[in-house]
Amino acid sequence: LLGSVRKPYVVVVGGAKVSDKIGVLENLAKVATSILVGGAMANTFLKAKGIGIGASLVQEDQLESVRAALASAEKRGVKILLPSDHVVAERFAADAPPRIVDTSIPDGWMGLDI
Repeated sequence: LLGSVRKPYVVVVGGAKVSDKIGVLENLAKVATSILVGGAMANTFLKAKGIGIGASLVQEDQLESVRAALASAEKRGVKILLPSDHVVAERFAADAPPRIVDTSIPDGWMGLDI
């Protein structure tokens, strides 16, 4: 994964905790063309970029690490792609009516994962 790779080289990563994956992402950004970030982990990236995430799960203590990773990737010409639309609800429950929103998640709503 980190050796001599053919380009384009796209990495897909998700999950909840940025703290578990930030080191891996930084190493993969040295060889990747693009990194697609999904799952609850994307919320921390979105917030670091100033995009509203409402009441979604976020790792506040990782915002500076994410900002540094975004800046480093940009300097290398690596694209970090984040969700541009979201399925949201006012609460995490099977009977909560979902809604689809573009870009930012409204206050009081949370982004839901698959």
